[in-house]
Amino acid sequence: MHPQENPVVTALDADLQASGTHCAHCLRHIQPDMSILLPEESNRLACTFCSKACLVANKAQSHSLLFTTDSPLPPEIAPGPQLPDALEKRKQAQDKFVAYLKKEGRAAPLLVARFVARQVALETNKILDSVKKTSPEKTDFTDAEGGGYQLADHVERLRFLEVVPPKDEFPLLVEVLKYALPGLEHFILDERHATLHGKMAYNAYGVTFGGGRDDKVRILTSRC
Repeated sequence: MHPQENPVVTALDADLQASGTHCAHCLRHIQPDMSILLPEESNRLACTFCSKACLVANKAQSHSLLFTTDSPLPPEIAPGPQLPDALEKRKQAQDKFVAYLKKEGRAAPLLVARFVARQVALETNKILDSVKKTSPEKTDFTDAEGGGYQLADHVERLRFLEVVPPKDEFPLLVEVLKYALPGLEHFILDERHATLHGKMAYNAYGVTFGGGRDDKVRILTSRC
């Protein structure tokens, strides 16, 4: 048997994301009339899911922070509801980031954003566990080796390519984080953002079901 593991983050090809034919979490093809959608105001990225389990997991890991106006903090530790002006600025920041993702049509910006959001979610859960005095839930890549090997440790060990992301990408992500929760923009710096791009470029790989795609242009390159 081939070993199996859960991905840290995932992203559909841009055209499949837009078509709504594949699950935005597990990437599987969705049978007609079987898709599950988020409410329109919470679905700026037009995500479709194959099951309630995938929807809940995706929201918890990254979608709520990046593409909805839901509070990024659980009720137990949330400071209170956001004011209407702050909510409008949050929507505008998300709309600009989504427009950028659609214009670029690349997976890397979304993979990086989802990784940052997942780190935020994990840190939030740590705070919540300390408040509620409960044991952290065991999830993939977050508590290996008795809790001493975390998601950040896993990613730090990955090799990366030296890449320079488009200069207008980082400010858009920062705006999304800032208006989700003031101060959250300090969670990631420009240099770290570029490094994450390099790690995604080196370590990401394609996943296909049913033999792959025959409707997408494939560019062949050679390396010395």
